[in-house]
This record gives sequence, structure tokens and C-alpha cells, in this order.
Amino acid sequence: MDGFTCTTVLVRMATTQFHLGLGRSEEPHEPVLHLGWHLDLRDEPLVRVVSNRKTGRMLPAAVIKLSLDPLIDETLQVLAQRVARRYANTGDGLAYGFGEATATFDRGTGALTKTTQRSPARPSSSRCCDP
Repeated sequence: MDGFTCTTVLVRMATTQFHLGLGRSEEPHEPVLHLGWHLDLRDEPLVRVVSNRKTGRMLPAAVIKLSLDPLIDETLQVLAQRVARRYANTGDGLAYGFGEATATFDRGTGALTKTTQRSPARPSSSRCCDP
């Protein structure tokens, strides 16, 4: 991981449509983790992400280096790799939105953990500070 920097990859797909991914370097052969479509998580080389699949022409794009603490940068890269290994290019992709569930990824395995949305705290029937 030494010397790599996480990047945000922004691609203009159409006049009013943009695509966003998480890169792990600015090199063309390095993978970018992105949602190709609903339930279609992909980990593909940057050069493929920024090219039109039908024509092969390059699309307008920006690769933005994230200014992160080195430990955060490395942690983000490792987590992205684990999520990619588990879900990308498998057909078991992630949804665009998680709906009402709170979704997190297990740091050790990259597994998606879904929990239901927490309901608002209920007021207690007895108050500690009332006389």
C-alpha cells in the first residue's frame, strides 16, 4: 500500500449525468470500485471506467487525490479491496440505496452488515430529575 493514494473518480456520462467511484491510485491500470448499476458493484481498471463502452472513446473525467492521513488512506484502501473481493463482479452486488437499513462493512471480512433503522428513543415514564 505504501505510496498509493485513494482517489475519487468523477466521470461525465452525459450532459447531466455523472458517475463516481473510489480509486486506489491514479494509474490507468489500477482498479476503481464503483456501482455500474443497481446491484452491479464493479472493480475495474480506471481506463475502462472512463471510456464509453459502446464507442471506446474516452469520457470527460477527473481523478482527484484525496488528502487523507496515511493511516486513514491505507484503511480505506484495505476496506475497499475487501469489499471488492467479496461483492464486485460477482452478480451479488450492492444496491444504489440501502433503503431504511443502516449498512456497514465488516472491517475484517468486507461483508455487508445490514441492521434495521433505529426507532427514535422513547421518553422514560419516570424522570430522574423531577421532584
